[in-house]
Amino acid sequence: MIKKKLIGFMVLGALTGVGMFNNVPASAKSTAHIVYNRALNGSGDSRNVNLTAKNGIYSKPGILKGARVIVSKSKARTLKESNRDNNNFRAYRVIKTSQGTYYYKVVSFDSRYRGWIYGGKSRTGFYGGVTPFTTIKNVSTKSPLIADGKTTYRMPNSLAGNTDNTFFFQEPRYTQYKVGRKADANHKVITSLTKYKDASFTLVRAIQTTRAGDVWYQIAASNQDINGAWIPGNQISSADAVSDSANSGTTGSSTSTTTTTSTSTSNAAASSAALQVATTAGRTDYFNGNSLNESYSSHSDLQTAYSQGYNAAKSDGAKARTDAIADVKNGSALNKSYSSDLGVQRVYESMYNNLETARNQGVQDAKNGKINNVSYSLDADLQAAYQTGFNSVAAGNNIYQLNISFTVDGVDQSGAFWNELDGTQKQASLTRQLRISCRRQRPKLRPQMCKRF
Repeated sequence: MIKKKLIGFMVLGALTGVGMFNNVPASAKSTAHIVYNRALNGSGDSRNVNLTAKNGIYSKPGILKGARVIVSKSKARTLKESNRDNNNFRAYRVIKTSQGTYYYKVVSFDSRYRGWIYGGKSRTGFYGGVTPFTTIKNVSTKSPLIADGKTTYRMPNSLAGNTDNTFFFQEPRYTQYKVGRKADANHKVITSLTKYKDASFTLVRAIQTTRAGDVWYQIAASNQDINGAWIPGNQISSADAVSDSANSGTTGSSTSTTTTTSTSTSNAAASSAALQVATTAGRTDYFNGNSLNESYSSHSDLQTAYSQGYNAAKSDGAKARTDAIADVKNGSALNKSYSSDLGVQRVYESMYNNLETARNQGVQDAKNGKINNVSYSLDADLQAAYQTGFNSVAAGNNIYQLNISFTVDGVDQSGAFWNELDGTQKQASLTRQLRISCRRQRPKLRPQMCKRF
């Protein structure tokens, strides 16, 4: 936030010999306050964090009075090194203070800990008390089953009669915040396993959770209720296989460090359900901001489907971004139904909103007399939107408001402002200040230079 105070570039001391063009500093530093408080956008993966133990978690941002300790630095260190997946954290809000510092609101995946933590002095990433964190990793331990999309399994008989779903999950448990049991084709959470006791499926991917190291398998099934679900590796075994695959040996182990555990060279055609899961996984990875996983599967069909899904999502996302830019430039309203694909819609809305924010910030900066921020964003399109907003005001107004001291986020920017003025503007400022200073003196005490006024 910018504070403006009228000051003189020359003062009485300048006229009596102390120095002609001393710049009077702004008034004493004001009390820190919140510049903005915003929800964090982007995929869940991009907002998953770990604690660094450099800072604790508090009930309020550190600049506000009355903040209570929720997690001490000592406890933060314990959570940082925890081997329990429920101790993963998600950042979901951010504030910027007038001191140029940031605080994030975070919550643990089991919702036990929630509060504000210091996040450094930059929004280019997570700093201070938090750091980016990936909740899953490639399988790095021996796994008894091969995720090759070929061997058919059924749910263990011991679970078939369960009225509580502990087997089919939307994502591996505690790897995404508030994402739990699988939703069926009608978008209702599967609460009972009874109706799926005879459903068959194949394993198409294997991962481990980062903290606990638990193995999870993603499945493909003709039953759309459970197609793409994740199942816990400790609840499935070779005894649950219902048919032999072209590659026998599903009970063998592997030391592969990729996302699959098979080193088999057999590539029997993958089922359509398995291909669908792989394609969806590729799209999901792109929209979550993840890199193309060249080791998604050892099965060539599944790897190809995954890559095709990823690249198609990349193309769709690029078009959504271009359309958002055009809509903002044309003054069109945000299209809430731009795409039925949630990932594409999210890209469109995020770009549209970011462009609007950039343009509005440019307008506000110009109205407040702030110097044009040529490094508002590393994104060329967002920088252009900011410039458009700034120029829309600057073109019709003299933004160089002479005699105004600029304090930007608690830092005096008067010097930078002065350097932005050209020679004519500087002379005009000095002349005006000299006139003001001279008129404040008694006629008999005015120095020689004041006689022209």
